[in-house]
Amino acid sequence: MVDVSQVILFSEDRDADKLLISTLTKHNQKPAVVGNIEGIVEHLKESTPKVILVSTAQFQDSLSVFYSALDKVTDDKLCEHFFVSLVSRFDEAEAYNAYRNGIIDDYLVARPLYEIHRPILICEQLLTELGFAKKEKPGLEYIYRAEKYSDDVRALLAKGLERKEQMKDELESSVTTIEKALDNAAEKIQKHQSASLDLEKLKQTLAKIKSDEIRPELLKLQSKALNLLQTVVQDSKDIFSSTITESTPPTGLEAKTYNKFQELQLNSQNVDIPKAAKKVKVLLVEDDPISIHLTTEILTLYNIDLDTAFTGRRALACLKTKQYDLVFIDINLPDTNGAYILDQIKQDTKNKTTHAVMLTANRQKKTALDCLNRGAKNYIVKPLRQEIFLAICEKLKISVTKKSK
Repeated sequence: MVDVSQVILFSEDRDADKLLISTLTKHNQKPAVVGNIEGIVEHLKESTPKVILVSTAQFQDSLSVFYSALDKVTDDKLCEHFFVSLVSRFDEAEAYNAYRNGIIDDYLVARPLYEIHRPILICEQLLTELGFAKKEKPGLEYIYRAEKYSDDVRALLAKGLERKEQMKDELESSVTTIEKALDNAAEKIQKHQSASLDLEKLKQTLAKIKSDEIRPELLKLQSKALNLLQTVVQDSKDIFSSTITESTPPTGLEAKTYNKFQELQLNSQNVDIPKAAKKVKVLLVEDDPISIHLTTEILTLYNIDLDTAFTGRRALACLKTKQYDLVFIDINLPDTNGAYILDQIKQDTKNKTTHAVMLTANRQKKTALDCLNRGAKNYIVKPLRQEIFLAICEKLKISVTKKSK
């Protein structure tokens, strides 16, 4: 259940917002309703991250209310938060432009409230971005409690839900197996012993993760995998030099990394890489927390100015205000698809020549190929790996330099 202080609603007219308050309350997102700026100020001073909903008769009044409250809170006392403006249908165009330019974090047409469940989706998404897991779905308990479902439909749904639960158990078992393998490989590498690790299975397992319920448990696994792979890559040059001197072929994990290292070296011999290094500007358009974490861990190893957009609307706002050297775009986004973002890039004068690379799952390769025809430079089956990132930069003649320790 979402804590009361995590969703704050400023309302000038509670009667006008009665349906909104009722909808949020029914879905365990009961808002703390305030009627003055000081009420927002007090909540912004609390340490718990917040979603701030501001409902006023005019859109510009909502901006005035929120930014007046923000002005009264010093940086050291300000909590993490998102600001959502609740607007009338007449102000939607103005709210959209404000969103695209980063003035508001999101908006909702709430006077009147046409899409009853839209507030729930917005709050859940923003709370997830603030680090709160989505609430669990009741599943079987719900379908047997709801009178509108017939026995035949209940039986069919029960079968499907049971199958999904079994697949989740199998995934969790794979995660446990991989974690043990990572620990074993790390221990052997520390002892300068040959270690073997099924990197393909690791990649496939991480790419399959879509369940919000188990994502928090995977942070430790991600960290172990990244630390292990980074250790191997950092030490590989010295290891390979001594191996070649001794004329002894590398084995196991070292052999796989060595072969990829050689391949990248051979491929780079005929590539004209610009000598002048600059801070590369990269935009990552991705809504999956696992992929964001993995990709960010790799990109932050280099001198890169990285921006992240969780939705298509945020991506378009970034592309309108800043020029990028490289954009990674997920095929599936909560509010649109990667192909649409790609089309917008090619029409935009600021990023018309920007290199776009699509991020996809195995089952979406056909869509990714369509994106290549639309102008994408390449596509990657998630998750992004360090050697693939470097190879793409070489191919696109983007010079990246590693951060100094």
